[in-house]
Amino acid sequence: MCMPTEKVLVAKEVPGVESSLSNIDCRNQVFLQTMMVTLRGEGDRQVRVLMDPGSQRSYVRKDTARCMKYAPIAEEELIHRLLEGETNKRRHHFLYRIRIKGLDNKYACNFEALDEEDICSRVPALPSGPWMSELRNKGIGVCLEEEKPMEVLIGADVYGKL
Repeated sequence: MCMPTEKVLVAKEVPGVESSLSNIDCRNQVFLQTMMVTLRGEGDRQVRVLMDPGSQRSYVRKDTARCMKYAPIAEEELIHRLLEGETNKRRHHFLYRIRIKGLDNKYACNFEALDEEDICSRVPALPSGPWMSELRNKGIGVCLEEEKPMEVLIGADVYGKL
């Protein structure tokens, strides 16, 4: 029987070079990846989206799916598992094919998303500061609509495709 050989990489220390991020305190300002898109359906409307590669599935708010007149394409029973193995009770979801496009109309895609009553609690917008002009110069738009709820969550099932 032939066993594959493995390469072992050994990290080399560089004398006098050390970096540590342990003194950085970002508890007060953690910015999640959000964006505004046009949700297409029974009429188009702009919605706020949360990009969450830590979620295995994508979701759309139940009221949003109803408003857009999306028809369910399937039904699923799921047990949601949270961090540290905590589980919620078994929950029933409808599966929808949703359609989004960029506000600049340069990109559009369709994907499947499960319905959910609420995507997440309040997600603050990026506060104003000197970084706003730098982001604008690099062609990065910033969502300033703090009070608008997250209507779609794009999980790992779709995240890599975008």
